[in-house]
Amino acid sequence: MDKDAEREYKHQWYLAHRAETLKKDAKWREAHPEKMREYQERYYATNRDLAIERARKWREANRSRFNEQNRAYYERNRTKILKAKKAAYDAGSKRKTKGGIYSANRRANQAANGGKLTEEDLKAQFELQDGKCFYCGVLLFASFETSYEIEHKVPISKGGSSDISNVVLSCRKCNRRKHAKTDAEFLKSSY
Repeated sequence: MDKDAEREYKHQWYLAHRAETLKKDAKWREAHPEKMREYQERYYATNRDLAIERARKWREANRSRFNEQNRAYYERNRTKILKAKKAAYDAGSKRKTKGGIYSANRRANQAANGGKLTEEDLKAQFELQDGKCFYCGVLLFASFETSYEIEHKVPISKGGSSDISNVVLSCRKCNRRKHAKTDAEFLKSSY
């Protein structure tokens, strides 16, 4: 028997015995989860791009099932997910001071609006605001290093500078809601 004939014979045999073969394979996989995990990890490592593309296509073809699975996973692991998100946010917030200053100064320079923030300026503003959000008054946690956002009263996109006279500290929620409004527009529309 040549290779093509042998391949065709095996294919026909598989089609004739497909249901029992699938049951047998599923039973083996259930009995050997550690071997399956090793195989999957090895396969993914050698076929990463193919696996990512296959998963993307499956998600597109099964959007509602994918969303349902995500919701179910979230409900089962809600506290763990929220705890991980808070830890990641807190870790990022500790780096925010210098990164936020750099970003605000860079954006103002690109727009040629001028102004330059320093960490001392922000610490003074934090004290001036009693550690509370400029807009809603929520406590910006216990220390200057965590959980605040640098907010421009007049946005850089509307000609505002990164000078301390144009900068306040706000909570994430207010900063996101304000978007590109001036502080007067935001306060008028929100409060």
